Amino acid sequence: TNGIFPVNASAYQETPICVREDVTLEDYAPHLTEGYAMTKWVAEKMCTIAEARGLPVSVMRPGNMAGSTATGVQNADDFNYLFVKGILATKSAPTKNTQYFMDLTPVDYAAQAVVHLAVHAPQKAIGQRFHLQTPQKPVALGDVVAMLRQIGYEIQDVTRDEFVQRLEAAGDSQAALANGWESFEPYYDASGWLQYGCDNLQFACGDAVTCPSLDAALLSKWFPKGV
Repeated sequence: TNGIFPVNASAYQETPICVREDVTLEDYAPHLTEGYAMTKWVAEKMCTIAEARGLPVSVMRPGNMAGSTATGVQNADDFNYLFVKGILATKSAPTKNTQYFMDLTPVDYAAQAVVHLAVHAPQKAIGQRFHLQTPQKPVALGDVVAMLRQIGYEIQDVTRDEFVQRLEAAGDSQAALANGWESFEPYYDASGWLQYGCDNLQFACGDAVTCPSLDAALLSKWFPKGV
């Protein structure tokens, strides 16, 4: 996954940055500090070793998966999903004194890209690295909140600390988000200056697979009012 890339700015020569698909893994290893990222790095390194020994290899790094554009179904344990549900439950969003951004790739777009590469264009996939990633830049949390308001949700702008306090006050219903917040918060901070390029993916898929833009209509499918 794109977890092989650190979310601390010191890992990069300059920011903001759009990380390309073709990178040297060793450049990032010293900056990985958490177990999840390290395991993804090791897995991809094993693929490069297998490739060097003659096996046909394609590396596909999923980004942050959001819901299906067709059905709206999504992973209820995903942290982006939990974050938005927490905003709706507390009727508040940490948009004051923060610069959070959300990176949301429709899961059916990523699945269609994998199928296209594996079934219809394997000659373009072997030996390549791909980010299964929306070509759009991460979206500011304030813009996501504005779209949710268009759908009809009432959301108050609050500070980061007040939002966390509201999550904790909600008890078990928001425990997963509250307990994991400090681990995942750096990703929302980093998404303001860190983007994952997907030129290889766009070239290999061409017009066969396209990614829809994030708008209020799509958000309403993922988070329908009254459900």
